[in-house]
Amino acid sequence: MSNKPFIHDDFILQSETAKRFYHDYAENLPIIDFHCHLDPKEIYDDKKFRNLADIWLAGDHYKWRALRANAVPEELVSGDGDDRAKFDAWAKVMPYTIGNPLYHWSHLELTRYFGITDLLSPATADSIWDRANELLKQDDFSTRNMIRRFKVELIGTTDDALSPLAEHKALKDEPDLGFIVSPTFRPDRFLHPQKAPFADAVYELCEELGINAKDISFADLMDALRDRIDKFVESGCRITDHGLENYHFALAEDSDVLDDMLSDFLDGELAEEEDLAIWQTEFLLALTPKYVEHNLTMQVHFGAMRNNNSRMFAITGPDAGFDSIGNSADIESLSCLLDAMNSDDALPRTILYNLNSSDNAALCTLCGDFNDASMRAKVSFGAAWWFHDQKIGMERHLEDLSVLGYMRQFPGMVTDSRSFLSYTRHEYFRRILCNTLGKWWDEGLLPHDEELLKDTIYDMCYGNAKTIMGLS
Repeated sequence: MSNKPFIHDDFILQSETAKRFYHDYAENLPIIDFHCHLDPKEIYDDKKFRNLADIWLAGDHYKWRALRANAVPEELVSGDGDDRAKFDAWAKVMPYTIGNPLYHWSHLELTRYFGITDLLSPATADSIWDRANELLKQDDFSTRNMIRRFKVELIGTTDDALSPLAEHKALKDEPDLGFIVSPTFRPDRFLHPQKAPFADAVYELCEELGINAKDISFADLMDALRDRIDKFVESGCRITDHGLENYHFALAEDSDVLDDMLSDFLDGELAEEEDLAIWQTEFLLALTPKYVEHNLTMQVHFGAMRNNNSRMFAITGPDAGFDSIGNSADIESLSCLLDAMNSDDALPRTILYNLNSSDNAALCTLCGDFNDASMRAKVSFGAAWWFHDQKIGMERHLEDLSVLGYMRQFPGMVTDSRSFLSYTRHEYFRRILCNTLGKWWDEGLLPHDEELLKDTIYDMCYGNAKTIMGLS
């Protein structure tokens, strides 16, 4: 039996070529994590976590799904159970995640952050808990110092359109911070009138504007959101984000239609499918000229089917592990939307993320339809998202992107995470990328041009993201 730990220097790297690519060209590159869900207040406060459960299990819907699948009571999942009891439950579940990306992610995190190479199980739980908690007392494990340790140059948080951005403004003014925390404009509460948060968002905005919600028009709403975009840019915003689940393209006959819809939505009327399509199309077309004005990149996430368990949604709320892969996207509608933006010279740099891998080929080819001389890869296929953020999903993603698009123009890996322990996902991607390129090199599918491969790895792991976020 080998004495080599599970996570070792050549983890995932299956050839000498792959090892050379990773260790020489990818391993030490800085990180630009332009899409995540970290709380900027925890960065501003330089938070230190009370124990391993606090930093590792809180808010992690991936781990929560695994815990529930093993019949762990909800109080030890998303509830207010004892931290040690939650950790012990996770230690018992860990051996049952073999083959799932959680097994790789979790042991990468234990190794890279805490230097712990033991496999987590009930037998090792006491030792891992004690060693990790001793380290968490150190200043090296504050949020800012963990970010610095992993050479993170930029963090793109995901922020509601009405966020006051107080922490972002304060962090932006810190001269010696050592990294950038950039807010991401996410107007999803306004984009989804079929969901309860929509009315709350409109009322909140009207209160801020000092107007009666019954008097607001669609044009007023869009003007106010464009003003919010200006405030985001003043606070360092470089990118936007939108979640579209079952999008269909449709245009309004006139502005009165949109005003009537807004009034009906605020009165509690449910959005019919056609009304929802019109609202979302006109909403996005109204905002993208502002994105272009400020050179903001537009991210679009689609393909998720959310909040499927209504009983648990009433208990936990959203983003708690009750989402799954949805239907195939309406590629024709997405094409119409991009074309309408492009026809008005209002198509920003765009990154498309997809949760249903059956759409990968169609999306890779669609991206190529809207490129022009204004920039490289104006529309690009983003990282393998969510359920595909694992070895097989990334390998499939790289193959589709390479043969149907332009792999070297890949916009970059993201953590898409709420955890400060997730920077190892960049390492995970880099290892998978270098292993794939090493395999192709050894099979003679790539030219044996070391500089070409070095430059390709640099662009895919760091350089393209640096350009997109305006750092080069």
